[in-house]
Amino acid sequence: SIDQRVTFMTCWDDSKASAEVKAQRCAAEAKLSWDTISSCVGGGQGVALAEAAAESFVNRFPSHKTGIFAVPHIFINGAEQTSRTFERLLSNLCATGIRAGACSKMLVI
Repeated sequence: SIDQRVTFMTCWDDSKASAEVKAQRCAAEAKLSWDTISSCVGGGQGVALAEAAAESFVNRFPSHKTGIFAVPHIFINGAEQTSRTFERLLSNLCATGIRAGACSKMLVI
């Protein structure tokens, strides 16, 4: 579920433990089966998913095949956002016509 994904990723981002310890703790916190995750990662499906993710990244960002690059890449309506300030991102999101409380409270200077 989305709640499980958010719980897992929040736990992961907040943890200072090793990757394996984080993975086990965060799986438990998100009520995910560590056995299922571990067997996926260690098996053919995990390898295939990692390879597919790497290929997709290189296809989408060929200039970032090697070297240092910024993560995450932020896109709004398909346009990569070069400014990562809260104000600019909020302005660009609101400019899409979404209805959100944050958009009605924006102060334009």
